[in-house]
Amino acid sequence: MNYLNPVIFLRPVEFSRGSPDNVLIGFNFKAMILKKYQLYGQLMLDDFSLTEVKSGNGWWGNKQAFQLGWKFFDFLGIRNLTWQNELNFVRPYTFGHFTAEQSYTHYAQPVAHPLGANFIENVQFLRYRIKRIGLEGKIVYAQYGADRLDSTGALTNVGQNIFVGTAEIGSGPTKVPSIYGNSMLQGLKNTLVYADLTASYLINTRTNMRVELTFSRRMQHNEFIEKNTNWVFFTFRTALPNRYYDF
Repeated sequence: MNYLNPVIFLRPVEFSRGSPDNVLIGFNFKAMILKKYQLYGQLMLDDFSLTEVKSGNGWWGNKQAFQLGWKFFDFLGIRNLTWQNELNFVRPYTFGHFTAEQSYTHYAQPVAHPLGANFIENVQFLRYRIKRIGLEGKIVYAQYGADRLDSTGALTNVGQNIFVGTAEIGSGPTKVPSIYGNSMLQGLKNTLVYADLTASYLINTRTNMRVELTFSRRMQHNEFIEKNTNWVFFTFRTALPNRYYDF
């Protein structure tokens, strides 16, 4: 009957009664400031122990994530120039569970973020529009800690790959290298940089039909690899609005 109670944040009560499900608690907010600034963010708690957090011992079960972002409209006093800056932070083992089947994934894809967990990401957009011409620059800078081989040649689960279960089915022993001493970006540290520059021309305002030309540079490096890839895209697109009348 506890599941039928519509009161939010009842999840801690269910957990205290032995619920085996993988349920998250989240909080979202968005605020407009002086009509030109927008502050937004999210806080997510997967597992949380205040005692372990205060101890500072790096307990693997403290699994939280947050997002903090802001938008500046008419940036630098220039009409239709918008700057958006966003920070995403996800601790190791977040979104995972005892078995991979109960992790936050769908059709072999992470539901929350493509990097899984154990990462820090900064995303910045700079957008400008004048009449039918639009310009957009985007930079994504991220660091994450990936699994690496141990002394026996096996991959260690450092908390980035949420498709790897963290424990046996039921209440078996935990499948993590260390119960304590865990930290952000542990494992094989990778750095990702995506930079996009897009120019567009709006053809039809009613259907948002436009043509776009994009140059994209993608880079990844760690202590073993160095990847640099350039892409050029020409796009013809439209975005029809979804109109709902069931209210």
